[in-house]
Amino acid sequence: MKRGFLAVQLALLCIAIAAPQSVAQPGYKSANVIVAVMDGVRYSETFGEPNRALIPNLAALGKEGTLFTNCRIAGPGVSVTRQGHSTISTGTWQTVALAGARMTMPTFFEYARSEFGWKESDCWVVFGKGLYSYARYSSFPTYGEKYKPSFVIGIGENKLEQDTAVLDQVIQAMDKDKPKLMFVNFGYTDHIAHVGTWEEHQESIRHCDELFGKLWQKVQSTPGYKDTTTVFFTNDHGRHDDKTNMPHNGFSAHGDQCNGCRHIMLLAIGPDTKRGAVVDREVQEIDICPTVGELLGFQTPLSDGKVVADCLTEPLGLNKKTAKTPEAREGERLKRLSERDMVKVIADANLARDPASIDAPMAAAFLMRGMLTATDVTGDARYRQYVQSWLDKQIDQVAKQPYVARIALEVASRDGSQPAYLSTVKDYAAKLAQEDNPGDAEAAAARVALLAKASAVFQDQMLKDAVLEALSLTEISQKDMVSAWQERKVKMTPMACDLPATPAQSASMADAWALCAYVDAANAMPNERLVRLGCDLLISVCSQGRSELGANWADPVQSALTLAAVIDANGVKPKIQWYEPPKDEPKKKGPQWAYPMEYYKDSIRWQTLLLSYLVDEKGHFAAGDAASDGAALMLFCNARGKADKGGPIQTQSK
Repeated sequence: MKRGFLAVQLALLCIAIAAPQSVAQPGYKSANVIVAVMDGVRYSETFGEPNRALIPNLAALGKEGTLFTNCRIAGPGVSVTRQGHSTISTGTWQTVALAGARMTMPTFFEYARSEFGWKESDCWVVFGKGLYSYARYSSFPTYGEKYKPSFVIGIGENKLEQDTAVLDQVIQAMDKDKPKLMFVNFGYTDHIAHVGTWEEHQESIRHCDELFGKLWQKVQSTPGYKDTTTVFFTNDHGRHDDKTNMPHNGFSAHGDQCNGCRHIMLLAIGPDTKRGAVVDREVQEIDICPTVGELLGFQTPLSDGKVVADCLTEPLGLNKKTAKTPEAREGERLKRLSERDMVKVIADANLARDPASIDAPMAAAFLMRGMLTATDVTGDARYRQYVQSWLDKQIDQVAKQPYVARIALEVASRDGSQPAYLSTVKDYAAKLAQEDNPGDAEAAAARVALLAKASAVFQDQMLKDAVLEALSLTEISQKDMVSAWQERKVKMTPMACDLPATPAQSASMADAWALCAYVDAANAMPNERLVRLGCDLLISVCSQGRSELGANWADPVQSALTLAAVIDANGVKPKIQWYEPPKDEPKKKGPQWAYPMEYYKDSIRWQTLLLSYLVDEKGHFAAGDAASDGAALMLFCNARGKADKGGPIQTQSK
């Protein structure tokens, strides 16, 4: 027994010697990273000022770390708080405006928690400014809320001492939770520049600099942080410096392409950074996120920035942007698919669909309208030919079904190739105008859509009157319409900045159909004030049911239809001003209904982007049926050339 035991032990020893020894992965001394933002300060008032008179603490810290003298906001969009912080935390250029939707790409918090399994309390966001819950997590499908950090916003930005309260909250979080990654906003510098004097702005910079010095002292005096923490001191954006007719070159505002708005400070100090180094080459705001990943050892696969290895004493190349996790791998796939030309990919996919199989009225109406518009957008005649093949099988329904007649009228009015359709549809529309409105919401929407299109094509007043009657606008005043709308107690859709989201009664698919019909009528009769008002009020009704601005509804088809209609409505010319403020109160804001696009302001492009993730490899949207694909085609066709005030929505890769 003894001899056998020794033999086993000897064998195990031999195996242990022969087995490959595990090698500890190389890493940095930095176990923690803090990104601290002095909101809205020009480089010319920080390290760009030769004496650095306003930032003595940062100037002293610069001797201990690496200063980047040419950090830029080089991406699209405007240089504002929301965009700057979103860009810093995601490493991608985020271009929605100040109070818009969430970030569309994952944050460094989401990457770290997903890859390392960190707790929520391992990451902290502390914002002096309010209205920025988007800083917590992104809308990206594979990451998002489940990887959010701990979060405090709205500490204050209107008083000098509120910046001090931000630091107090940071210190409290460090003492209690020992977070490994923190993102901090000191907001008073930006606020006082907007509303105060140049002297007050200078004082706010001095005060924030003092707080930065205290933050570093806290780091270096706290076990677990001392000599194991890297801090990035930066700005989200700068301020104007080329407004020569304004005080101090327009320091009170920001947001354009001038150097003052785009040139920001960046100082990195920690155990892995070079001491007293100065990097003069251009680096960008998007580079901060991947550099955070490099120091802490996690990947940032969807970020566009680069690791700024210039500041590191011994770069290890840990962040290769490799998709290590299931979230990252699926994220890369979705991002790749979303960058396709959505109009073409969906239209091409439907060329394989048997036209005879599409018998549901709304499904056919959506898909055929989408395919026709896809022809206009892409110039590909195959999509129109597909519609024609469907019409050939529906020829006996042209004078019986409003949705078939509408498609026939679309085809005939585009190129005059089917004159028989024109006379048939004209007669049918005249007959339909004499009939009572159908009770079914779907049938009613189809009827209005046909009558509206026919009234525009044939310039027939009788048909226009029928549209007004179908919409119940013949015996109602503008005041009555607004009163009826107010009785629905429609609330403004909560924005991403609202925590928690305000509950709202969800809009229905019938509301989406009604909105599409109203938009058809508005396009046909752009000068009819009541039609335009009804369209605007329905936009506010259809806004309900989203948890926040930038989100969509539970039903993807309803989402696509509603957004397509909103984009279309926003393009109707001429614009009608519903509310004229009294001359003695020029700044008084009108009622909510006077500003219908407030419900979708700055969010349409991101709602559209979210829906693009639902288009599969074959090019089918959501459920993949004709209704789903048709609604998506209508949206992506409208989004190609028309959008909110931000300009065209990108629906294809460049």
